[in-house]
Amino acid sequence: MSYEEYIDLFVGSQETGIYHMYTFDIVKSREMDVVLRQASQEKLVVLMEKMYQELENLEIALNRKILVKEDTINRFNNLPEPFLYGDTIGFTVYRDSISREIIIDLFEKICNELNIDFSFHISDGYYETNKYEEGGELFFRGYAFSIISNLHKNRIQKLIKKFHE
Repeated sequence: MSYEEYIDLFVGSQETGIYHMYTFDIVKSREMDVVLRQASQEKLVVLMEKMYQELENLEIALNRKILVKEDTINRFNNLPEPFLYGDTIGFTVYRDSISREIIIDLFEKICNELNIDFSFHISDGYYETNKYEEGGELFFRGYAFSIISNLHKNRIQKLIKKFHE
């Protein structure tokens, strides 16, 4: 099944999901020449590693769980944490463990430190389960990534709007 068939579960999980996924996708990476794309993806890996390390440091400083590190994530090739998929990086935190504003501020700070000179589509949303076998009833991580990382695209926005009509 196409992940687009799970828009109803996506919409519902924005109220009930316990997992908060963030994705950072390079804008117009397909239009970059090969050398620039390669350099951008190398910076992307460093950015992902620094973001994750900063969040791990925050967990220690605040003495609370922020990052999702569950064994079920690695089953069925479920995008390990943090994840890199093409020109997109991301990670998952527990709902209400850290604010979106702190995540975005941290992301921008690290981009500045790394002199990253390209733009990102930044998206986030909630999902309900890391267990593939629960994906028919609850909004599953794999489908969450597919929808969240494409929220900036018109076809996804139209599907979400249509669901609300």
